[in-house]
Amino acid sequence: MKQILSLLIFLISIFAMSQENKLQVGIQLFPNFSTGIPDKDVSNADMYHGIECFVFSYSAGLRVEYVFSDKWTFSSGLLFNKTGDRSIKLPPDPQRGFFWTYRYYKTSLYYLEIPFLINRSFGKHWNMEFGASPILNLWNKNKIYYEGGNYTINKDYYDVNLFGLFTNFGLGYRVDFDKSKLNIMPYFQFNILEGIRDYLFLDYLPARRNVAGGLKMTFMF
Repeated sequence: MKQILSLLIFLISIFAMSQENKLQVGIQLFPNFSTGIPDKDVSNADMYHGIECFVFSYSAGLRVEYVFSDKWTFSSGLLFNKTGDRSIKLPPDPQRGFFWTYRYYKTSLYYLEIPFLINRSFGKHWNMEFGASPILNLWNKNKIYYEGGNYTINKDYYDVNLFGLFTNFGLGYRVDFDKSKLNIMPYFQFNILEGIRDYLFLDYLPARRNVAGGLKMTFMF
């Protein structure tokens, strides 16, 4: 917690110095659709393929940019990130007791994200962004949705990766105003580490890596 507070104080101090042309502070919003990619060799990996396995996710927070030149910019910040996935609809299985009418499993993972990104401009408005984001797991939700309700899976039944690493890439269009700018880009993230490594119960929950795609919007002022 002390490290997070220190980072917030640092970002606020940057905001106070952002009167200089090279430093800018703004906000970022990244609504997206995410899903999980299980290893091919794990049990029930085929239950996590298809468009219906995507779920709505998002990230949002504070962004800080340092302008090196007309073409190159470095950015970081502090973001709250929610990602996850769901299984396809599963057939009834009477051997699983009262779960025999279940329909699907849904996983939600919540992170604190600190991105380190490079932005390269092309021409007057087009730009490309790439980099990596260390992430810290805050909490998780794993549920089974079945006819008539849902059931929350006890956290003792799965093993969570406390840390992760998103890789990031986007191509977008920037609109410049007098003292601010708006950047809109199709954007993609991939967690190279498994968010949840191992399930000790319920074989329909294989370990998976999450991928997300959506439209990222940043407003710098």
